[in-house]
Amino acid sequence: MNKQRIQWIESLKFCASLVVFLGHFYMTFYKSRADIETVQGASRFIVLAFDNIFHIIVEGNFMVFIFCLLGGFFAAHKRIETISGLIKAIFKRYVRFVIPIFFTNVIALIIQETIGFHTQEWATLINSVWVGQAYPVRLSFLDVIKSALLLTHQFSGPFWVIRPFFYGSVVVYFYKYIMCKTEKSKLKFLPDVMMFILLWLVYVVPVLHNNFYHAAFFAVGGVLLKKIIESIYVPKELLWLPATVLITVVLTFDVYPNMTNDVRSILAFFTMISVFCIEPVKKCLECKLLLSVNSLSFGVFALHGPILFSFSILLQEFLMNQMSYSLGIMINIILSTLIVIFAALLFNKTVQPIVDFVLPKICIGKTKE
Repeated sequence: MNKQRIQWIESLKFCASLVVFLGHFYMTFYKSRADIETVQGASRFIVLAFDNIFHIIVEGNFMVFIFCLLGGFFAAHKRIETISGLIKAIFKRYVRFVIPIFFTNVIALIIQETIGFHTQEWATLINSVWVGQAYPVRLSFLDVIKSALLLTHQFSGPFWVIRPFFYGSVVVYFYKYIMCKTEKSKLKFLPDVMMFILLWLVYVVPVLHNNFYHAAFFAVGGVLLKKIIESIYVPKELLWLPATVLITVVLTFDVYPNMTNDVRSILAFFTMISVFCIEPVKKCLECKLLLSVNSLSFGVFALHGPILFSFSILLQEFLMNQMSYSLGIMINIILSTLIVIFAALLFNKTVQPIVDFVLPKICIGKTKE
């Protein structure tokens, strides 16, 4: 892939991270009683708009499938020729997750011991089951280590996707290894058949579907996206087609905001194919503003939860005693977004260099990007 394409993909990941944050902000301050009713005092016009017309702006679940596709897409570019290379590639992927999770957990622990998390009191105030599920108990430094090693999400809710991403990466690496071993034989289609069987099993077996759907979509969707993008050719006469597909996907998604993960994943797949084919969209994602911040996507994704459930809740409790709830929300979202981006910048300047220092030390044998 060329540098230009990488840049617009990084910008897309940053936008997706912001959408996840906005979705969680919306759930925290606008929804109560397990998302059945709106918070008293909240603007019902905003709820109407974001529950229907502009739902995609706060739909974090949809963006998770975008992350799945991009992760699987990049993993599918790796060439793995040996068992040792396979093991080292898996271990490298594991370490790439463990280090940032550990430091995110440390930051969350510091927040817990200073300003504290206020999910339980806020959940009681607005009668929200969803908010009450975050930080229900005090955590320790031992929990920091265990969470990092086990790839769990006690300290940052969005990290629930890390395990599916890791499992999906392992599947892709096995796929690439088997493909390398069979590419010159009569069994060259075996890896693709195995991936199809995997997707079928995960789709039809309820226990697999409930626990491994995201991981399977990461693997199968990423591999399939790579194959389609590398072989697709859109004639000049049909340049309007990808744009039409993308617009249709967005409109369809907004009309049916309560769709299932199966439908979300399908729409995410068609969205990515469309974006890959539409140059104006990619150029918009390469604007100077996004290029200046697109490296912060993981920091925004990792840190917005701890900040939202500590600082943002405290700020809203203060503001709602000074002004209307809706005006307080407007101030809150601006300040919270700035703080999340600033925290992501610090995270990027401190933790990312550690990752960059450690990973090259892990020789990946005969693996090729």
